[in-house]
Amino acid sequence: MSSYFQLQSHDPDTPDVDENVKHPLLNGEGFSDQDGIASPPKGRSWSDWLTLGLSVLMMATSFALYVDSTKIVAPRSADGLRKPDAYPGLDSVPEFRKKKKGPLMWFPGPILRANRAQPDEIYGRSPHVVLSPTDSMFYQFRIKENNFQWCYIEAVVPTAQAAAEGGKSFVGSGDLYNIQIWNVSAPQKLESMSWNTRPERVELMGTVAWLNERERMKVLDWEDGWQMKPQAPRFPCNGHKWMTFEVACDNCTLEFDQIFSDPAMAFDLLQLA
Repeated sequence: MSSYFQLQSHDPDTPDVDENVKHPLLNGEGFSDQDGIASPPKGRSWSDWLTLGLSVLMMATSFALYVDSTKIVAPRSADGLRKPDAYPGLDSVPEFRKKKKGPLMWFPGPILRANRAQPDEIYGRSPHVVLSPTDSMFYQFRIKENNFQWCYIEAVVPTAQAAAEGGKSFVGSGDLYNIQIWNVSAPQKLESMSWNTRPERVELMGTVAWLNERERMKVLDWEDGWQMKPQAPRFPCNGHKWMTFEVACDNCTLEFDQIFSDPAMAFDLLQLA
């Protein structure tokens, strides 16, 4: 399709169309038409000065933060700082021991045997312990006044290695997990006895296991605090002079020498804190 264009007038009195077209991009401040004179620009407004001031302030703040951050991350020496105590309160242990003694383990005085198979045979004091369905051992403990109200009878058994190093051993068989501890009526110190003259049983206090501590936790699945459970032969022990117990085993045999030396291998009385 043909296009039509406005023809330029050749009349000298008619102005050219192009002369009437203005240049909008050149008519702003500081500019004029082709034949006009340029006008000078206006001064900066207060918003321009405010923007400039804020920019300078932000730059100064950023520089200050950068300088301060270099001081923070710089390594510092620990010389001169107070070192914390790795064992707090350890220095006060000797003083605490003087004021209040801890739980004690009591070694028995008289240890005597009674044999049901030979009821008239008299046995004197001896460290040789023999337990069987027909043999019982009688232990007497002398307890001094103390601040602990509870005690219990314990089978103290060393590990095999510790026993070998200390020159100690035992021979046992059967149910060594349920050795009976009986409270018996013997208010006075005993020097000798037979099966017919043995003290009478008053009550069954509990049972003990002839195992070392590690084996008890593994074999019997005992936990800390087992001394407070019903099977433990626990009793009030404050204010007694002599206490007598019978150790018996209906389904086991056990034989060893109870000697006052390390490592301990014995039926002992322990205070319970």
